[in-house]
Amino acid sequence: MKAKNVVSSVLFLFVAASVVYLVAGESFSRNAREPTGAPDETTEPLPSAAATGNGAGARPEPVETTEHPVEVTEMPGTVVAEEAEAGEAPAEVTLESVTVLEDVKEAVKAPTEITEEPVAIVEEKAEVEVEPARVVKAPTAPKYKLVAYYFHRTQRCRTCLAMEAYAEDALRQGFADAFASGELEWHAVNVEESKHEHFVEEYELTASALVMVLLENGKRKEWKDLGRVWELVGDEQEFKGYVRDEATAYVGNGS
Repeated sequence: MKAKNVVSSVLFLFVAASVVYLVAGESFSRNAREPTGAPDETTEPLPSAAATGNGAGARPEPVETTEHPVEVTEMPGTVVAEEAEAGEAPAEVTLESVTVLEDVKEAVKAPTEITEEPVAIVEEKAEVEVEPARVVKAPTAPKYKLVAYYFHRTQRCRTCLAMEAYAEDALRQGFADAFASGELEWHAVNVEESKHEHFVEEYELTASALVMVLLENGKRKEWKDLGRVWELVGDEQEFKGYVRDEATAYVGNGS
C-alpha cells in the first residue's frame, strides 16, 4: 500500500511540472514574437526632375507604399522549435522527485522477498512389530458325526411341537461342546416337502419321529429311531434324559 501511495504522488508531481513547463515555454515564445513598437511608416523621397528625366515644371507623382503587417502564427506543439529559431534554449525543469521515481521503479522491479519460517514437521514412526506368519490349519472334519433329525409333517399338533422342543433342548444343553466342534448337528425336517420326501423311505417313517444318524467320514454308518419319545412326551425330564442317553452312546460323554 505504501509503494502505491509513493508512485501516485510522484506521477502527480511529474504531471504538474510538465504543465508548468509547457505554460512557461508558450508565454516566453509569445513575448519573443510580439514587436516592441509600431511599425515605422516610411515614405520614399520623391525623385528630382533631373533624376527622372522629366522636364522642368513636371509634377512628380506620389509613390504609394503599402505596409503589410507581420503575421505571427503559433502552431501548437512547436514551442521548442520556435525557441530554437529565436536562439533561446528551452528552460530547464529540475524535479527533485525524479530520484524518488527511479527508486520506486527499482523497488517495483525488485522481487518481493517472502521470508517463511521453516515449519518443523515431526514424523513419528510407529514401531510395528511384525509377528511371524502363523500357519492356520483348517479344522478337520471329525471322523464321526451324529446328526439328530426330527421329522414331522406340515400339519402339526401340540404333542409334535413339544417333542421337537424337548429333544433340541436336551441335546443343546447336554452336548454344547459337540455342537461347537461339529460332532453333533440338529435338523428339523418337513417330510412333505418335495426335497425331503426321500427320508420317508430311508428311515421307514410313519409319523413324527426322532432319528439319530451316525456318519463316519461323511458316510452314513448306522441310524436309530428313538421310538420311546411318544411314551415319554408327558414327562419332560424323563424325555430329555432318554434323548441324552441315546446320544451319549454315539457322541461320548456329554458336557
